[in-house]
Amino acid sequence: MKLFISYRSSNSDRVDSIVTRLRTLRDDAGNPRYTIWQDKHDIPAGKDWWQAIVEAIIDCDVMLFMISRESVTSVNCRAELSYARRRNRPIIPVVLENEFIYNPNTGKNDITYWNDVPTELIDQRAQLLFYEGISFVPRLEIALDLIRQEPQRWRDIPALSPLDPRPNLESDITENTSVIYSEACNYALRSDWDTAERLFQYLVNLNDPAFGEEAYEWIVILREYTQLLRWNEHASTKFKALATWNTYEAKFPKPFISFFDPKGLQAQYHAPKSDASPHTDISSESSIESLANESIRSTSKANTDTNDSSSKRLFITYRRRSWNDASRLYDTLQKLLDAEIFMDFKGIDSDDFEKAILSHLRISDVVMVVVTELTFAADRIHRDDDWVRREIREALILKKPIALACIDGLFPPQDLPEDIRPVRNKEGKRLFAEFFEPGVQQLASHISAIGNIPLRSMSIRQESIPTPNIAHSVSIQDRRDKIEALIIADDYTQAVFELQALIESGFKSTRYWNVELILQELIKLRDAQARRDQMLADYTEIVRLERMAKIPVIKGQATFAWRQFRSDYPEFTDGDDYAELRNRLAVK
Repeated sequence: MKLFISYRSSNSDRVDSIVTRLRTLRDDAGNPRYTIWQDKHDIPAGKDWWQAIVEAIIDCDVMLFMISRESVTSVNCRAELSYARRRNRPIIPVVLENEFIYNPNTGKNDITYWNDVPTELIDQRAQLLFYEGISFVPRLEIALDLIRQEPQRWRDIPALSPLDPRPNLESDITENTSVIYSEACNYALRSDWDTAERLFQYLVNLNDPAFGEEAYEWIVILREYTQLLRWNEHASTKFKALATWNTYEAKFPKPFISFFDPKGLQAQYHAPKSDASPHTDISSESSIESLANESIRSTSKANTDTNDSSSKRLFITYRRRSWNDASRLYDTLQKLLDAEIFMDFKGIDSDDFEKAILSHLRISDVVMVVVTELTFAADRIHRDDDWVRREIREALILKKPIALACIDGLFPPQDLPEDIRPVRNKEGKRLFAEFFEPGVQQLASHISAIGNIPLRSMSIRQESIPTPNIAHSVSIQDRRDKIEALIIADDYTQAVFELQALIESGFKSTRYWNVELILQELIKLRDAQARRDQMLADYTEIVRLERMAKIPVIKGQATFAWRQFRSDYPEFTDGDDYAELRNRLAVK
């Protein structure tokens, strides 16, 4: 099934994460379940942007219209939507994350900008598909299955080609140069080079004091990039692109954009040499997003080329108020890891903060969370728009390897939001002030192991690294008391962490306190607790679906999810079923 993605480029971070998930889906034979068409990846160099879009709409089976405040008012998105409707293409409106609210009075999700929504979507108000994390793909697939069952309903209806929505500089141009600049960037990111250059040239000709200089630089970037694309098209000229790529790459970051590579050439030129050569055609899926795709394919092979440090990246997430700890980690890890380390206080290189941050996270090999007393503060971490929560959630969705840098031995608390609770099960390294450098070396070794990141020559020899002596600041008896209290409180994750630290400090088993045996049992309890946490998180997702079950399509989604849930978790009991889904969604 061919899916056309209609979206506003300013929403690329959220849209790309959805597209990445869809691209990883496979049928029973291991083939891609869907063919995804997204303008920034699938328009050939030299092809007219709007003509390519028209042809893709004709060729698609379903349009996924990504709803946001920006997309519903976008002239381009509205034109795509209108033509898809005239061609009788089924349209699934997907409301992006953070674009809707839950109304407790109606028990439904809704959006607050219905007055701006195109008429083509008004009649589908009841069929909006809200992006709600792990439940999204199953609900989307149910909707797509329903479309498959009605091929006669969705037969193509011939229609005249739509008018090109791009502005005519002689009649449609606004006097607001910030709007012109924004639209030009939008066309550039969606691979409509000609329109972007015309708008940038207009600003240059105006000698606009606000955006004239940036517009000039944009024109240079676009011309150099399109030349690279032309060279890259043919095996006989690809060597020119390879020879020029480093010069192009070195021009970034710019104050107005971190990097410009909408066709994903960087993923080709930084690929391991065994996979590609200057005279080998690269798959059209070779793109920055394909790196994220590979990280979430359970069957994908690990990258074994540890010498290719240019493709190794570490992403650091932290609280701004933990600046001192995070920046010290950054500086020390720079010396220990042969990798590019991104941290927003030094690495942010775009005015579009959200897009820059998440794009760096998605191409990273490892995500490191700096854990301090502020990281999981209740007044911040339980907010949906909290950046630390969003970054951890994105890393978990993409199944990125996660390392915890536990300052002063702190570990993520038990009462985390469900969407990031699995971070508690990630391995961490305790860092204490008196043993900071040896601790960071252990952390670097762990990051190297889970992310296949090469280590530089160590400034601290491995054999000289002391293990943190917990008794230095806390007595062994106090530590044992804490472990016992954690076990009584059923906090097995923290108990395992504390017991491992006690063993590392040199504590040996006594006649009645066998630490190895206790640790072994605690690990079993911790893993069982993690499974139960995941089970309850999945259950909560289905409860949210069932609240909207008055809509037949959603009722079908909820019933399907419930059946799968009971199969995945045979240990789930009627006592756990507080919402009585066993009666509401009876599995016959």
